[in-house]
Amino acid sequence: MTIAERSNYLATSRESDVLEFLEKLTAEHPMAKLVDVGTTHENRPLWTLVVSKEKANPLPLAKDDPRIVIVMIGGIHSGECDGKEALMALARDVLKGRNPDWLERCVLVFLPNFNADGNQRVGPMHRPGQEGPALGMGTRENALGQDLNRDFVKLDTLEVRSLVRMIDAWQADVLIDAHTTNGSLHRYDMTYGLPHNPAIDSDLAQWLRHDFMPGVETRMLKRDCPVFPYGNFNRDHTVWESYGFEPRYSTEYMALRGKIGILVESYSYASYQRRIEASYAFIEECIEGLSAQAAKVKELVSKDIQEPP
Repeated sequence: MTIAERSNYLATSRESDVLEFLEKLTAEHPMAKLVDVGTTHENRPLWTLVVSKEKANPLPLAKDDPRIVIVMIGGIHSGECDGKEALMALARDVLKGRNPDWLERCVLVFLPNFNADGNQRVGPMHRPGQEGPALGMGTRENALGQDLNRDFVKLDTLEVRSLVRMIDAWQADVLIDAHTTNGSLHRYDMTYGLPHNPAIDSDLAQWLRHDFMPGVETRMLKRDCPVFPYGNFNRDHTVWESYGFEPRYSTEYMALRGKIGILVESYSYASYQRRIEASYAFIEECIEGLSAQAAKVKELVSKDIQEPP
């Protein structure tokens, strides 16, 4: 069980809890490979779990391999800890046999504790508008006070440099970035963001908006968890606005590289348990949709890649 499950949703996992959990999965399941993909500014390893049908890490995949590589990160803002707990639970359940067809079409990469330094700085008031966990959560910023989800162009932080190196080396096709909202009151336990920079590939943007996401929305509705595009009301509540389009954000960065970025935003005013459940369900349905159309994903993210002369 995760720390959230074991504590009856009063606590979130510290660094040692995450490592112990991932090590147990690795020891029990040959499809799980634990990899240190970099370090934080306080020299904490960025432990990542690669889940594939092979016993050894197959990444990067051979050029003729039809599978897609899906990277999932939690805790980029460590006070928003729902994604971290949801990703660990999902990794466990996949390894126990949930959704067995996925691994025929995907390699899954779980990095649940991305802002590992911030995650250690636990305090009960780091997110005063958020419902739990009652025993505290980490900080938004890393150890140097930097916001990791504003660093995908400058690459000032060791954490984001490590992630980008991993994305490059393992040729990731998709990045799913799990957050918790910090703003408007609304009716949805889960909101999402798709890349909206005007320079991204139009075919990719159209497929995400008009093919992929409607399927996810329909399946989430069947799970009694309707979803809606992420954003906030403006000051006078006349406009619903999204976040910026700049590539300093993880999902916009991926899209400007011709890849897929998906923003996950559980609702801070829902209970901690409900936020974890909604994050788990939404990420699961995203993987389901991506894996079911893996060939289409491969076509979209590869179409502009040219061999060097």
